[in-house]
Amino acid sequence: MKSSPPAEDERPTAAASPRGMSITVAPQTILIFVGLATLTWAIVSVGGTLLVIFVAIFLAMVLAPVVDAASRRLNLGRGAASSLVVLARNVQ
Repeated sequence: MKSSPPAEDERPTAAASPRGMSITVAPQTILIFVGLATLTWAIVSVGGTLLVIFVAIFLAMVLAPVVDAASRRLNLGRGAASSLVVLARNVQ
């Protein structure tokens, strides 16, 4: 058997029956959030330094064959050949 909805005057109003609301957050969730925020801040704050390091590693890998060839053909040490390659690149 279906029950009919209460009449307008029988329905509870917001003032008549206040509902309490509580939000519970586990301590583990708070620690994870704080940890991720700290990690993000650390990466952003050293971002410029990391960029310089990655560019330097990339250039060293790209220029290694050219430095090896200059070292062999000109009978130079690796340091002198590296200097020559960098100076030749900057002259152009």
